[in-house]
Amino acid sequence: MRFVHAAVISFCALCAVPAFGAAETEMNFTLSATTGDKEFDVTLHSINGEAKSSLPSFYTSMSMNFGTRAGELNDLLGNKMLSPADAYMVIRLSVIIGKPVDYVLVRYNKYKKKGWGCIAKKLGVKPGSPEFHRLKTGCTVILERSRVERKHDEELRMKAVKAENVPHDNGADMHEGQGKGKGKGKK
Repeated sequence: MRFVHAAVISFCALCAVPAFGAAETEMNFTLSATTGDKEFDVTLHSINGEAKSSLPSFYTSMSMNFGTRAGELNDLLGNKMLSPADAYMVIRLSVIIGKPVDYVLVRYNKYKKKGWGCIAKKLGVKPGSPEFHRLKTGCTVILERSRVERKHDEELRMKAVKAENVPHDNGADMHEGQGKGKGKGKK
């Protein structure tokens, strides 16, 4: 059942991404606000890199880990012009503090020049607090899940390509034990 659930989420995420069209591979995501924590910033930049490699994998990861709807991500990435890492921060902070995404977006737009550290403080998430650690941990989870989803998607694409390149002769010349393979046949 869990596999079916994951497949449905992946399919929904893939269907939602065309709002960006063919430009997905040309997108250049830039983190708008840094956190003040170098390790955390590196992870956020990595999220942008993963999303650039496979935006559907990012959508799937956000959906599976945090229940984020594709429409919400489309709005943040498309209409609000946030990078995937900034979208992660907005969504994750809204969940952690229990406020709507728009509430976090207002503070983001007001304080983004001062960075995510300032924004988080204004929202009541102090550096070193359990909430801050949940924010950092969730970031790593998204990054790892996106990488796993991207690899899975690439494997599926490779299988599809291999299946298309296999000659199909519908078995017209094939008889049991007389195949044209390199096996040793039946004994």
